[in-house]
This record gives sequence, C-alpha cells and structure tokens, in this order.
Amino acid sequence: MLFTQLGEMLPYPLSSERMSCEYRTIDVVAIQLTNYRAYNYTNRQENVKCQSLMTGVLIPRLTAISHDSGAYLNEGDWKQPNWQSTFYGSHYPALEDIKQKFDPDHRFYARTAVGSETWVEQSDGRLCQV
Repeated sequence: MLFTQLGEMLPYPLSSERMSCEYRTIDVVAIQLTNYRAYNYTNRQENVKCQSLMTGVLIPRLTAISHDSGAYLNEGDWKQPNWQSTFYGSHYPALEDIKQKFDPDHRFYARTAVGSETWVEQSDGRLCQV
C-alpha cells in the first residue's frame, strides 16, 4: 500500500497508466532531501550547489543499492541522468508516439517531459530547439 504525506491511503488503485512498472512493484519508498536553507532567490549558485549534491552524490548512492529502481516524476530530481527510463520505464517509446501525434512541433515543454530532448536550455534559461 502507498500512503499520502498525511498517512492516508491513496484513493485510487495503482495502474500502469499512472507510473512506471518499477514504481508499482516497490517494497520501500525513499525520499531524499538536501538539508539546506530555503531556496535562495539572490544566490543561484548556492541553489545549484545543493542540487548538485542530490544529482551527483545522493542519487548515485541510492541507485547503487537499488538496481532496477525508478522514480516518481513529480518528486524526482529534475537533473536526473537517464530520466526517460527512471521516470517512465518501458512506457517511454509509446509515450513518444503519443507526443508526436498530439504535439508534432514539440510546443509543450517541461524539463523531464516526454520529448523534451528536442530542446536545449541555455544558461540564461532560454530554450533552443535542437
């Protein structure tokens, strides 16, 4: 059983449309947080440093002991390496087909959304299509 943050059971069954196969067959849910001050609106480098700890140190350690694991997109690391398989599992190719059908020009973008590989984020935050 999975519970919400308030300890209540989820109000819907876990199905293949909602999450990757790996996430549906879990034995343990591990949530990692970096212990740092609230988001720093005046020092972007401090935020990048804290995020790099998650991406470069904490996630690799957890991945090393949890082979064939996955992550839930909404709570995942936005800099996650191999995010396609980590967040979407074996469903990614089919989701790419759906994306191509309904958004062939790739107008809808999110950093770890299906098809976002067609965009590159510049250092100033602007997007350029590959």
